[in-house]
Amino acid sequence: MFNSLFKNKGNSIENLLEKVKTAETQDFNHMFKAYYQLGKAYLEKGDNERAMHYLSRADSLTMSIDDINASDKEMDEVSDFIGQLEDEDLLHLCMLQEVEEKSENLNYVQMSLWNLFTLCRLEKVLVSFGNNEDCEILTKIPDCIDLVFKILTEGINEEEIENAHELLNDLYDFSDSEAFYAPQNTISLPQLNEPLQLFDTTGSDAMNSLQIFIDHEINNFLETETSDDFAVDFVVAALGTLKSYYLRTQDGDITNIPQIQKEINNIREDYELLFNKPSLEDIESKMKQYRENGLF
Repeated sequence: MFNSLFKNKGNSIENLLEKVKTAETQDFNHMFKAYYQLGKAYLEKGDNERAMHYLSRADSLTMSIDDINASDKEMDEVSDFIGQLEDEDLLHLCMLQEVEEKSENLNYVQMSLWNLFTLCRLEKVLVSFGNNEDCEILTKIPDCIDLVFKILTEGINEEEIENAHELLNDLYDFSDSEAFYAPQNTISLPQLNEPLQLFDTTGSDAMNSLQIFIDHEINNFLETETSDDFAVDFVVAALGTLKSYYLRTQDGDITNIPQIQKEINNIREDYELLFNKPSLEDIESKMKQYRENGLF
């Protein structure tokens, strides 16, 4: 009873959440510290999903933003905590494991289409972010979809190969830019109570897995050596984005949120469709449906 009277209320979850909100109006140094402290607090509380969410945000900043004012101890702790959490049954990691296991039953083209279906669902959201300052590269997401589909179905010419490499380089540069991590880069959607942050896409490392996905397709078309690493990671990119949004904006368990369940069903239904070797017409119909309806 008396211990609670002397407990440091400055480090309560509620207080640390307020610090995160304040830090996101300041700079990346304040953001790193706030994410690190909140992630650590959630870890101590046993809320592994939110611990991973905030610690991963802190880790992303140290990896991509120059001159982050973080001590070696803090960065080592972030890395160690994330390593521990990777052994837990977290939503994104469990779904990724399921996808990787199922991908063993698919050929390269089927895996590519599985990734591509997810990109079709994310297209409208990402293009909307492209209207924000310094995010214009995201307006080219439709070009990414068309590029991959053309590679898979008919091939591309020298000019298109050159344009594809330029697009890929622009995506690499953007994923390391301050604009990508700025919490002010948001879009408002009628289906969501709070704005979606571009930073939410890091919940599944969406931009990195998108780059690897496109790079694989180009190299495979050119018959250069390709790696199987992260070959199907982008399949869960939309789920990871939704996960980050709901962990950030809601309390409690997020696994039964209808939008989360819908995206899990999308992933599984896409697998069943591809496993049964659909016609080109069926594939085009599914892509059209996702591109028109979007993630929501």
